[in-house]
Amino acid sequence: MMTDMDEIIRAKDVPERMQLRRGIQADRVLTDDEIEEEAYWVTTQMNHHRKGVDQQHFLDVNVKYVLKFMSQELLEVPFIETHRRDYFTNVAGQKLTELLSRDDLWYLSEHIERVTKLEELGDIFDYVNLRFAKQIDKAKAFKRPGSGGTYDLAKREQLAGFIKLLDVDAPKFGKCVEESRNISFPDDPQADPKVAAQDYVTDTGGFNSPDRVITLAMNMCSQEIAVDPVVRKQIRSKFDNAACVTVTPTEKGTGVIDELHPYYPFKRLNQKYVRDFHDGQFLQILQAQSEGLVKFEIKIPSEAEYLKSVADFMLSDGTSETTEKWNDLRRKIVTTALKDQVLVLLERSMTEQLRSQAEEWVAKKCQVALEEVAFINHSKAHHNALMQRAKH
Repeated sequence: MMTDMDEIIRAKDVPERMQLRRGIQADRVLTDDEIEEEAYWVTTQMNHHRKGVDQQHFLDVNVKYVLKFMSQELLEVPFIETHRRDYFTNVAGQKLTELLSRDDLWYLSEHIERVTKLEELGDIFDYVNLRFAKQIDKAKAFKRPGSGGTYDLAKREQLAGFIKLLDVDAPKFGKCVEESRNISFPDDPQADPKVAAQDYVTDTGGFNSPDRVITLAMNMCSQEIAVDPVVRKQIRSKFDNAACVTVTPTEKGTGVIDELHPYYPFKRLNQKYVRDFHDGQFLQILQAQSEGLVKFEIKIPSEAEYLKSVADFMLSDGTSETTEKWNDLRRKIVTTALKDQVLVLLERSMTEQLRSQAEEWVAKKCQVALEEVAFINHSKAHHNALMQRAKH
């Protein structure tokens, strides 16, 4: 069954694999300046891995030709290898194929250039760990605990067909959130989700029922959304501007914290914006929580409504019962990614940020107080010295 997107891909005189690959835009030819910049970056990265190895380094001019063939003429690697060898005689066929994976790194480099906060570097780190877990494990590189979760690249490949039917693309969703609009509507299959999932049921790999296929596919899509750098950046911006702290007393705290108790001012603190914390109050909240007197949370006001509004960016505009079933899966994917993963991460990060901010405030107050005491003592000592001289 052909979707509208499949028709668009088929109509273009460009291989489908090239159209879908990150770094290649079939509707826009890269400029010579962009080719120059990418060639320099790719050459530097590839030669870096040959340091200390007795192999010839790649030449910038050769890589530039290859990138022009791929990014301007949109030629396939086998064709380039067979019919354009004269332009890159120093590039081995095996290394030429490696240029395809370099596009993913180029895609990441564009995000790195836009990084303005340390947290955004962590976002990119998590994205790499999820998307390239297998390569990282093979290279025995450092892997951040928990960043990959249960994401299984082999299972993802087996479920690629069903994931395509869901049509929940993390970079596209990030663009939708960035522009606050649905930039394209997904095409719904005619089959019910469970019927479509039946085609992927097997006795191996954990795909033993349509429900299991759907659950695994949804989890993978959620994780891809949760680690996408653009998605995280946009949700973090919203969180930083709108998040509030709400404090509620525990059963123990309800009886202990009375009007004379030092914790009384925040006993039932309701949605105080994080940007309004300028003193040491948050340290008191943390202390009260450690004593089992209160609980606190940092949330976006009307969180459910906000999550629904951004999840709507991934929904199709169909009205049939089947469409609603597919939309319900998409809505759950986005909600799980944001509520159970991204917002949890941001709440934890904001807690540490407010803690650090409050500690700095307390430290500053202590510094000022100590300086005042030191000044008073110095003044007294100086005064006593003058009095002693006057007596003599």
